[in-house]
Amino acid sequence: MKTNIILEAIDNYDMYSNNQKKVLKTLVAVSVDSIAYISVNAIAESIKLAPNSTYVVLRCLENDGCITRDRKQGQKTNAYKISTDKVDHFVRIYQQKKKGLNQINK
Repeated sequence: MKTNIILEAIDNYDMYSNNQKKVLKTLVAVSVDSIAYISVNAIAESIKLAPNSTYVVLRCLENDGCITRDRKQGQKTNAYKISTDKVDHFVRIYQQKKKGLNQINK
């Protein structure tokens, strides 16, 4: 699936806060095969959010099942696995929302 569609879908997902969307979009943008290798500080810097707030947002995304964190002992950087099921869900909602709004605006 194309990254730009995924980013648009995340941006238009009404159930997440702006910070949750920013963090998730950052993870998607830097991911390879749905895994993002990035530090919390790098995420925080890229979206201009305090590291503590970034931790909270990551925990929320993890609790929602959107990401899973894999940290090996001795490593500073986490690996974040992005749930392809969740991403597909966001895209389906986005496409349906666009389709529905287009039908109404005709």
